Amino acid sequence: KGPLLKAHIDELTAENVQGEIYFTDLIRLFNQNGLVVRDAQATDNDVVLAFNVKSVLQQMHAIARRQVYERLKDIITIQDEDNFFIAEEVVARIEEMDREGVPLDIFIGQGAWIGPGVRLSRGVEIGHRSTLDGDIRLGRDVRIMQNVSLSTYPHQAMTVGDHSEVLEGNILKGNLEIGSHTRIESRVNITGSDEHPTRIGKGVT
Repeated sequence: KGPLLKAHIDELTAENVQGEIYFTDLIRLFNQNGLVVRDAQATDNDVVLAFNVKSVLQQMHAIARRQVYERLKDIITIQDEDNFFIAEEVVARIEEMDREGVPLDIFIGQGAWIGPGVRLSRGVEIGHRSTLDGDIRLGRDVRIMQNVSLSTYPHQAMTVGDHSEVLEGNILKGNLEIGSHTRIESRVNITGSDEHPTRIGKGVT
């Protein structure tokens, strides 16, 4: 249970021959504190997989990716099922949009990385190796081309209006608002700060 875990996890120490912290030492700590310890059998061995070498960590990444792909493969297009990242809350929002019964027509390119604060709309295209990280809201039919980086710091927000394009290799950061039907040509850097947000209107190139 979460509260008991939080109460005792700081008591774990590395006082052993290996000099490592063992999560299973919590059983001893719980017993010492008169707490009940029970076992449960996992129906899927993947949920109890642990790692201490990088190859197993990569295996865990692959398992997580596969689970996401299975959830989304009939809802959106993911170009490479072995090379992408979509944060869990984004996955949940996509599934919620799908329940509305209208085709989403979202495309995720190879190697694209979509962080937890990102909100996608219908018809969005994310090009390969592009990264979206932060509070980023994309309007309908927005095209983010390849090798683009969109990011915000905490308490900042970025919006891209409907039918706009962000072309190859662009870096857009911070408090930034791009209007609809606007095109940001290739190799452009734009930053909007907390004090001086950047605003680009509609129909702008």
